[in-house]
Amino acid sequence: FTLAFLQSVMQRHVHFHSMVNECFESDVGFQQSVDKGLVLVVNSVKNSAQLLAIFANSLLEKGGSVAKALGMGRGAEEALEHVITCLKYVLNRSTFQEHYVRLLANRLISDTSTSLEVEEFMARCLGEVCTPDFTSRLQRMIADKMRSFEQVLSLSLTFSLS
Repeated sequence: FTLAFLQSVMQRHVHFHSMVNECFESDVGFQQSVDKGLVLVVNSVKNSAQLLAIFANSLLEKGGSVAKALGMGRGAEEALEHVITCLKYVLNRSTFQEHYVRLLANRLISDTSTSLEVEEFMARCLGEVCTPDFTSRLQRMIADKMRSFEQVLSLSLTFSLS
């Protein structure tokens, strides 16, 4: 996945759904047809689930090329929301989840995540399209990292006061 492909899918998503809303009065049958077409487009890319997880990682990782290009402001948040929208069309979400968890663990252990707040944002967004077990697993991983920070801070204060 590249930013260009993700933007292309999003443009088509917005264009065709707005067309259905305006021209066909939000007809459910037409919306389902648009979604089926987008499923075909997204899954026509080999390993789309794995590539989407890697792309999300590059957004969430400190110094990631995509994060640098977008700047970790509104552009990156919007790109993360686009990742979620695109994930709705991925058929093999379990592959995405497997790779995403591994990449999140690497970011948390090596302390290369842009921020825990952004990780929490992404975990909440993933809750829209992934299983509750998966999202609670992500939230526990992030909470563990936060507790770790708190304990390190507490210990450093204890030793600095001594």
